[in-house]
Amino acid sequence: MLILLSKIAFLGAVIGVGVLLKYFGLRCTSKVISVLVLYVLIPLLHLKIFATLEMSHQLTYIVLIILFYNFFSLIFLGFLLKGKADKRVKCSVILASTFQNCGFLPLPLCMIICGDVTVVAVYVFLQIMLLYPSALLIASNSQSLKERAKEVLIKMFLTPVITFSIIGLVLNFTGIVHLIPNAIFEIFNVLGQIGIYMSLLVVGLEIPSWKIIGDINRQESIILLWRIGISPILHLVPSYLLITNPIWLKQMIIESIMPPATMSVVLARVYGFATEII
Repeated sequence: MLILLSKIAFLGAVIGVGVLLKYFGLRCTSKVISVLVLYVLIPLLHLKIFATLEMSHQLTYIVLIILFYNFFSLIFLGFLLKGKADKRVKCSVILASTFQNCGFLPLPLCMIICGDVTVVAVYVFLQIMLLYPSALLIASNSQSLKERAKEVLIKMFLTPVITFSIIGLVLNFTGIVHLIPNAIFEIFNVLGQIGIYMSLLVVGLEIPSWKIIGDINRQESIILLWRIGISPILHLVPSYLLITNPIWLKQMIIESIMPPATMSVVLARVYGFATEII
């Protein structure tokens, strides 16, 4: 317990440094750090994880649980909100309820608490692969779908963590990974861990800008209920039944209770959804 508390205290201390940087007028560093973390350091960590990832039944269960949760949420919420709200609001509620912040917040939490982020990396990869097409499908009619599909796929595959994850998988499945010195992957791992801790600074830099929610309307109530109620159930029931790796189980627990993904806000703006709900 003492070790866990010390790790949580360290997490809070790094976030506190970010708050101090904001207080002294250095919030502009948030964008610089974010770009470095999201476009270089974290993608390198993904490359290392996927290149050295061992295929196993436990990994298969992780993938199936993530897919089950996302598809069930999309389908159930689609039927639940059918005809009960305008399209902009409905699409925003579906995105915000289903897709959680599976990377930026869980990465430092899992690294500090679990000492491993394998499940987080897998979750980020699968969620981005599902989020872009899902946003496109619920926003478009059959004609605009054909026009937008190519653009969406290009953007998705050019997302750094996706590109580097795919490169890692190719190295893994072709066996090329065995020709690369382990020292290279260790460097990627160290750089990725630096990126994870740097992301905590960004959290601290952004905390003073967060707004306290006042009155909660019906749509926001659905999002809140899904994120803190339904999501943990859909994740943890199959996880407790299937996952025997305690470190991976802890990561699934953390993933299940995360708030809505920031990428949902970005896609909501692109497709004209109600961003204020997300």
